[in-house]
Amino acid sequence: MLRLLEAYEENDARVLGPAMHDFAGKPHNSWISDQKTSFYSLGVFARRGASGALTWWNNGYGQGTDLDTSISTLASRGTGGVSAVWMVAPRLERDKYYEFDRAVWTPLREIKAWPDRNLYPEFGLQT
Repeated sequence: MLRLLEAYEENDARVLGPAMHDFAGKPHNSWISDQKTSFYSLGVFARRGASGALTWWNNGYGQGTDLDTSISTLASRGTGGVSAVWMVAPRLERDKYYEFDRAVWTPLREIKAWPDRNLYPEFGLQT
């Protein structure tokens, strides 16, 4: 999912060209939040932040399966190329879902410098 969200990066033309980036970055006739701050475009949700950069995400509950009542998931790509994926059980109610998401992103925004190398191999993970 995070690889898909990379395609929406406005400065990355590997998948979407300038016209599609322009289209994807604006609300159309699909879902738009009551506050007009978030919208659904090309299969993902988006929100333009104070800096003007877009944050993209997709979430779910298992939709129609036993997982629907047992888990909550989120994959998101924030500004500056920072991404987060989480899954929690049992499923969170809407207010707790947003509270948990804020709890994930608040410390991530405090990080001023990231390593310039891939750390996955040091932890036995494959990329």
